[in-house]
Amino acid sequence: MDRGQQEYPPGAGMGPGWLSGAGYTVRVTPPEEEGILADAVAAAGLSGDSWPEVFAAAGFNARAVNALSRVAKRHGTGILDELVSASRAVEDRFYRALASVLGVPYRETVNAEKLVIRDKDLLNIIADSSGPRIVFSQTPEAGNEVLICPSFFRFPAMLEYFERYPSIAARVRVVSPRTLRKALLERAKPLLAERATSALFERFPQYSARIVANAPQGFGLGLFAAVTVTGLFLYPSTIIAVLHCLFSLCFLACVALRLYAAAHTRPPIVKFDIPEHPENLPVYSVLVPLYKESEVVPDLLVALGRLAWPRSKLQIKLIVEEDDHETRQALEAQELRSNIEILNVPNHGPKTKPKALSFAMPVITGEFVAVYDAEDAPHPGQLLEAWNKFNASDERLACLQAPLRIRNGRRNALTRLFAFEYSALFNGLLPALAKRKLFFPLGGTSNHFRTAALRKICNWDPFNVTEDADLAVRLCRFGYRMDVITCPTLEDAPDSLAVWIRQRTRWFKGWMQTFLVHFRNPRATLSQIKTVSYIISQILLFGMIVSSMSFLVISVVLIYLFWKFHVFYSLSHFEIALLVVDTSNILLGFSAFLLLGWRTLHIEERSGFWKTVLCTPPYWFMMSIASWRAAWQLYREPFLWEKTPHYRWSDSARTIAKPGPAMRRNP
Repeated sequence: MDRGQQEYPPGAGMGPGWLSGAGYTVRVTPPEEEGILADAVAAAGLSGDSWPEVFAAAGFNARAVNALSRVAKRHGTGILDELVSASRAVEDRFYRALASVLGVPYRETVNAEKLVIRDKDLLNIIADSSGPRIVFSQTPEAGNEVLICPSFFRFPAMLEYFERYPSIAARVRVVSPRTLRKALLERAKPLLAERATSALFERFPQYSARIVANAPQGFGLGLFAAVTVTGLFLYPSTIIAVLHCLFSLCFLACVALRLYAAAHTRPPIVKFDIPEHPENLPVYSVLVPLYKESEVVPDLLVALGRLAWPRSKLQIKLIVEEDDHETRQALEAQELRSNIEILNVPNHGPKTKPKALSFAMPVITGEFVAVYDAEDAPHPGQLLEAWNKFNASDERLACLQAPLRIRNGRRNALTRLFAFEYSALFNGLLPALAKRKLFFPLGGTSNHFRTAALRKICNWDPFNVTEDADLAVRLCRFGYRMDVITCPTLEDAPDSLAVWIRQRTRWFKGWMQTFLVHFRNPRATLSQIKTVSYIISQILLFGMIVSSMSFLVISVVLIYLFWKFHVFYSLSHFEIALLVVDTSNILLGFSAFLLLGWRTLHIEERSGFWKTVLCTPPYWFMMSIASWRAAWQLYREPFLWEKTPHYRWSDSARTIAKPGPAMRRNP
């Protein structure tokens, strides 16, 4: 695939029709001959004399039934699965026909508050892959009603039962699975929100960022600050020398890691295989958290519609905050595919992306789950490549990271550096570490998980604002490993400094949270992950944080030393040593950063590289400011989520927008 193109062409990588859920057409026409339709129904494996009547009432002819049967066989699903995945209108029409043949009323809506069900049973039903089938509901005019979603296996027996006991049939109402599920989800919202907020802290409190720093950590940080400030007044040379040794150590560690990655990297090649037997593909779930994303909804739906996977085996959950009326209205204005479901997250606990993702986990039934952001355009073959890699590995492989590629990298200097940084990270550093089966940090999107592994570690931490970094460490501590794939995801970089600073502040704050959580007990963490992975995690968390924060300090020191030399033409031996050390740190840091990024670029992408070189110093300076801002925010507002606004991909002439609203923890 050409790395220079900004969007995937229509149908890119789609392959045969089964990949997109296509391959048959439901024809809403009366059956031409009852005998032909009956033969088609029998050939589909449906027993019972009433099935031809049901399909005829629903408007299906023999050709449509045969097509459904063929696609179901090819996908390894049931004919009902394919029928329901065709469209919402088809599902509604079919269950109306079932109700008509059964001789019972059909319910278009269900009042969630009237459902008679225990909380424990409610969560079990939602998590059942077969979906809800029967629920009791209270009605003032008729007492308790029985709401049913007849399955193919139960329908013939149910028809016979109703004929034998008409008094019971009088209480029965048929509803479509989607209608009943929507009511069950509405009823379960408080339970799901409470579980998403508190499950990790209750089950594994040592892994939760709900407590920012424990007592020993708070004491240690306070002591370090007090000693540093006091020492700068009493023994300035000694304290400055010690701090510069710490800064140099972190700089050199980061330099060594980047040089190692640069020596073991090459420009990526996108490759994925289309399986010969699609009936073996499992159910795949896709989670997309949305907040204030009404503008990108149309592009998002197009991108998700291009994913190469049978529609009857693809669950897409769009997770929207309850108070985000604009996004929900934008979604409801679209004609959503039958496999797309909107989940409304109550205003309970921290309003963060990881809480929204954890809220959705009890709802999904896929063997694997992928996470995308609202502005993402994943490569159509990404799910296939991820499944192939999972299928070829053991269960200890819990997560795969797809590379992120910046779509608007040539918009201005800021997006150019952002794109270069992403290329170095996702095409250089992560593949080099993954090849050695070592720890590496996850990106916040395009993660593919084994659902069982994700549930075992209790999903995401709702209090960590950089949930991907925390999840990477936690997976390693539980004995799982991670790897990478090649099919990329296109997304946009922030194109204004104000938005970029807020986004980078959130990232740094989350890395600080992750370091404080997972290294409260360094000995315990070291006993759970390999020594080399432990060292790399220290470099990528502590080392990167300290390096970024120290860059501002080092820059100020260098400016002062150059000014002093320019004015007085002399420096002390100590000042000369500082000048040499700090200059070496910065030059080595720039060189390693630029070399790694250069190695990951294709030849056509290296034009204008001099612009990247010139923009690197101010870019690092801004990162240093963001890191100091993150430290202050961690102290004042640890769970503040500063939203990054997104725009339509085609809007190339957009103006620079003001930063989006922040997501704050509720009091």
